[in-house]
Formats: sequence, C-alpha cells, structure tokens
Amino acid sequence: MTRTYPATDDDTTPTPDGRAGPQARAGSGHQPSGLSALALGLTALTLSALAAGFALAVNIVHYRSWPNVSTADFGAFQSASARHTVPAAVALGLPSLVWAVRLARRGLAGVDRRQLIVATGLAAVPWITTPAYFVALQQRLHDAGPAMGPMTELVWADAALRVLPPLAQTLLLALALRRHLSEAPR
Repeated sequence: MTRTYPATDDDTTPTPDGRAGPQARAGSGHQPSGLSALALGLTALTLSALAAGFALAVNIVHYRSWPNVSTADFGAFQSASARHTVPAAVALGLPSLVWAVRLARRGLAGVDRRQLIVATGLAAVPWITTPAYFVALQQRLHDAGPAMGPMTELVWADAALRVLPPLAQTLLLALALRRHLSEAPR
C-alpha cells in the first residue's frame, strides 16, 4: 500500500516514522525556505548590480574616450582594451546570469515566477547580442579607426543592449526581493 504525505511549510516531507525527509526539489510544489531563497535572491541582486555598474562604467567612461585615440594607434589600443574589459565583463556577467537562472528555478515566495524569468532573460541579452552584433561592429570600428559613425553606433547600441538589460534586471530583482520580504511572516 502506498501512502502519500502532505506538503509541509518547512520544505521537507515527513517519512513514515515522522522524521523530516530530504529537501524538496524546485518545482515540486513545496514553498522554498525563506532564508535560503532570500540569500539566493540577495546574491543574484548583488551580482546583477555589479554587472550593470561595470557595463555602465564601460559605456560612459571607456567607450567615450576612444575618439581621443589617434587613428594610427587605434587598433593596438582597441586590442589592449579588449584584453582588460572582456575578462572583467565575463567575470561579472556570467555569474549574474547563472545566479539569475538559479533564482528563477528556485523561486521566491510571494513573487510571480515570470518576473524572475524576465530578469533572467535580461541577464542573457548581453550574451546573445555580443557575438550576434557587437563582434562585427567592433571589427568595423577597428577597420575604420575612431570614426564617429561606428563609434556613435557602438555607444548607443552598447547602452541599449549591454547596459539597460542588466540595469532592468537589477530593478526587477530588487522589486522581487521587496515583495518577498513584505510577504514574509513576521
């Protein structure tokens, strides 16, 4: 005879002898425990904010200084720049994406999962647009030197596709955590 046991608030399922069983898996119908979900959400928010801040700094400070480089030195400057900014972007952006996925899979009590999925999609936008669009634009810019046409396109496309998505992700995660905390029992 098979017995079924009701879901409990503490994210565990009791065993036949009454002891707490193993932790429930995501999507199993159990609510995530408050503390671990909160810690996951705060980590995702922090990483998202760091990635957004780095993208904003690169756009405002870094790219806007490129027209000041001479045409003769621009190719070497651009290559040296990539050696420093690309690893930092990966080091900040990839963890932001991974933790957003983890949070969307886990969920936050009181928060619509679709909001977390949209935040994850926003974290993925720079990873999709960089190889699909920016690599070719960077090559055009490399070939043209610090010409205003490609440079202006780079600054605005970067703002729209690599700065705004992480900023919006950070805002969505902050709102989700706010709702999660306001729904938490006191």
